[in-house]
Amino acid sequence: MQDFPPRIATFFSGSDAAPTPDPDTRSPAAFLRWMLRQQWQVIAVATAFGVLWQLPLIVGPWLFGWAIDHGIVPGDATGVAIGAAGLFAVTLVGAFFGIALHTLVVRSWLISLYGTTMMVTRKTVQMGHVLPRRTPTGEILSVASSDSDEFGSLTEVIARAGSQVVSFLAVAAIVLATSPQLGVVVLVAAPVLVGVALPFLGPLHRRQQVERTRNAEVTSLATDIVAGLRILRGIGGERTFNRNYARQSQSARAAGVSAGVWQAVIEALGVLFSGVFLVLLLWLGSQEVVADQLSIGQLVSFLGYGLYLIGPIRTFFEFAQKT
Repeated sequence: MQDFPPRIATFFSGSDAAPTPDPDTRSPAAFLRWMLRQQWQVIAVATAFGVLWQLPLIVGPWLFGWAIDHGIVPGDATGVAIGAAGLFAVTLVGAFFGIALHTLVVRSWLISLYGTTMMVTRKTVQMGHVLPRRTPTGEILSVASSDSDEFGSLTEVIARAGSQVVSFLAVAAIVLATSPQLGVVVLVAAPVLVGVALPFLGPLHRRQQVERTRNAEVTSLATDIVAGLRILRGIGGERTFNRNYARQSQSARAAGVSAGVWQAVIEALGVLFSGVFLVLLLWLGSQEVVADQLSIGQLVSFLGYGLYLIGPIRTFFEFAQKT
């Protein structure tokens, strides 16, 4: 219990020592906002640590390009040593804050996961024997297991996406200062790539909801079979319930396959357009090198930033799916 913020701990324990606001259950969005408010400090610190964790990816390509232009091309060993030392320093910073970020992210995940499970358990105990008349057993188990894990992953991706928005803006500033044309390409790439996938998120969410509903129905059927197993054996109804369970489980499997197809479409679009973005960046950069508007080291830096931006773009896709 000490891992939870004091207000949540008080709410879960049911103690009257300090007044605690009840969860806002007017809508799923309202409940998510309430849950995020309970640990906004953890998410904010994790976001700040996430920016420092990505420092090698933000500054590293620039340092690598600088080492090429000021060390390798002119044959200056001192320039190479300075670039290598800079890369080593930012890598150490990134490694330290990466460990700290992971610790906070896991803490945030567990707060949401077990917090939701404890709230469901508390409400279940309060309702007692009335509960089966109000809500199917499978629905309760789905909320306490799969849904609570989704809440945990949402808090994790919010911190990660927030830090990568900041790092994306920092990278955009660096590349704009180096080459306005390539900087605009880098700056526009992420919104365009996310916008391409947005029309496919609606069908994906609908199929994921169908999958969740059918899984809850299968779980309810399984609990009913287990609860009435002796009676079923007495009246010879085992085969009938076995056929019903097989039919329901196949229906849930088909819903999962359907959701997986749309998930694969979104992932494929991300890979395709990310590759197109890198090809375009390389072609434009090569043109500027030929025109003596860009150095070799700067072109290498741009390619490094192009590869780096694939990570934030995938995170933005994940964030859009979770929300």
